[in-house]
Amino acid sequence: MDPAEIFIYLALLTSMFSFIGFAEGVRKREARDLSIARLATKINAVFVTIASVFLLYYFLSGDFNVRYVAYYSDRALPLIYRISAFWAGSEGSMLLWAWILSLFMAGITIVDRKDRLSGLALGIMTSVEIFFLLLVSTVLNPFVRLDFVPVDGQGLNPLLIDPGIAVHPVTLFTGYAGLTIPFAYAMAGILLEDERWIFRVRKWTLFSWIFLTLGIAFGAEWAYTTLGWGGFWAWDPVENSSLLPWLTSTAFMHSIMIQEARRGMKLWNILLAFGTFEFVIFGTFLTRSGVISSVHSFGQSNVGPIFILYMALVLVVVAFIINRKYHTLKSLDVIESMLSRESTFLLNNLILVVGALTIFWGTIFPLISEAVVGYRITVGPPFYNMIEIPLAIGLVVLMGLCITVGWRRFHLKKFIERVRYPAVAGIAGLLAVYMLGAGIIASAGTGIFLFVVTAHLRQYYIDYKEFSKESNGNNNPLKVILRKRRRYGGYIVHMGIFLIFLGVMGAWMYDTQHEVTLTLGDSKTIQGYTFKLRDIQFNQYPDKKVWTAKIDVIDGDGSVGSLSPRIEEYLKTNQDTVRVGILSSPSKDIYIILEGLNRDTVFLKIKFIPLISLVWSGVGFMIAGTIIGLLPKRKKEVV
Repeated sequence: MDPAEIFIYLALLTSMFSFIGFAEGVRKREARDLSIARLATKINAVFVTIASVFLLYYFLSGDFNVRYVAYYSDRALPLIYRISAFWAGSEGSMLLWAWILSLFMAGITIVDRKDRLSGLALGIMTSVEIFFLLLVSTVLNPFVRLDFVPVDGQGLNPLLIDPGIAVHPVTLFTGYAGLTIPFAYAMAGILLEDERWIFRVRKWTLFSWIFLTLGIAFGAEWAYTTLGWGGFWAWDPVENSSLLPWLTSTAFMHSIMIQEARRGMKLWNILLAFGTFEFVIFGTFLTRSGVISSVHSFGQSNVGPIFILYMALVLVVVAFIINRKYHTLKSLDVIESMLSRESTFLLNNLILVVGALTIFWGTIFPLISEAVVGYRITVGPPFYNMIEIPLAIGLVVLMGLCITVGWRRFHLKKFIERVRYPAVAGIAGLLAVYMLGAGIIASAGTGIFLFVVTAHLRQYYIDYKEFSKESNGNNNPLKVILRKRRRYGGYIVHMGIFLIFLGVMGAWMYDTQHEVTLTLGDSKTIQGYTFKLRDIQFNQYPDKKVWTAKIDVIDGDGSVGSLSPRIEEYLKTNQDTVRVGILSSPSKDIYIILEGLNRDTVFLKIKFIPLISLVWSGVGFMIAGTIIGLLPKRKKEVV
């Protein structure tokens, strides 16, 4: 037995002891049992951390007697990818999942209140930890040793040798593990009939949402820079699986504000917390089980039935709890007018949930079709685009509209006053872009963008004037944001979404593609840019062969950029990987794919992708806004 396995078994036993302690402490209202269980939770985190450090050491030292290390590493692998190989396969990913969750639980024992509510929530989280530790200690054990010591390992999949994908699983699984927290508190709240759970989960949910957003963004960046097709989102099943909990957790963060302020949407919030957790487990299952073919699926295993059984068990338990406690979930009627901010929150939730359910259906439909008719019917991008794009447009419009309507009741005069400037800006933008020769879609998208941005800026201007008046002329614009950081954190996130909306519209609808053949010294002009093949290089490395095309890009002003698209052939796997060349500017990316070459000729695919930079900058706005929303506050703020 490997020494690391001992710590996995100790962590499993400690988790079981902790679970029993939380259950008994809550049932008996015994503070001592809860205190001991909290201590066991911290010890569990130490044991899982030690086991994880062991695995990391095996990768760094090149211990190829460990089967998992031999499968996913080799001597030629750079240091950063020896570290990222930790989570390249199913075994390491499940250990990473359990490790992150154990750290979250240890954090909660330190910072949260030592009462029955947090005790029961920790007990529920511990049950999830037990599930993953059972996997790691049995069918997905990363510490199994071979009967011999290989001279070298098989190496990492070439597609995983990328900085973005190196950190993508860590950020994604941090988001996944963190979203266990609102689920656990929701179940604890309903069992104890304690509505305080809603106030405990906001910051944990925001923190987890940041990492889930980053995980999705890193995955999109990897698809854009590594897969060599010029896009960042293809409605791939694994892409979809990470978007599902993002949509429902976003809906949850909006709807809990209604319960906080008005004691409404109680059952809905329970269902959103549960649905988010189920989608988290579904995403883990889909990525690692291999039941659906995907360019994003790595480390496939035969654990699919186990995950399905676990999801079904959670569904049955939650349905039983809700049925038994249904009488405690009656909400106050918070919708006094169909044109009120409360109604926009409800509509926001419906759009997000409908979007998630549509994506879920499209993702599992191939499995259902295979079970029913014997073969898989693929659901492609046209299906998702037909439904999700109108929903996304409606959601963006709603983000602007929600600021122009008031709480509780609709007042026509106030509404006209709030909406007139955003409406004028939107219509003016639409007409201006259309008159400049853009199509109706680009014009409408610009109009929508200007409408929602102007609505947000108008609200900021009003708050700034009020703040300046109250503070005797203090004109520091940042203090308005910090004073109402929860509101403006959300608004900045909205701004990020608006930028992504505009960037996706440009990248998906207005990109152009050209097939080009160049010989050494020749050049070709496309869309005002001249492309000249300066050199073709070949390099031999211990693990791969690399063919590189050196291409100069010259614009109308004579400015020069140099791109080096290449083809890499990895010797162990006999696998070719394309590495693209990208020349970025605020308005567009020039994206060059080396499709083939001979001694003095290269065959290129050149793409012009407008506004793609807005997608990446939009993600930055979303992260910044969430961080602002997480900043501690000195006094109660009005949302």
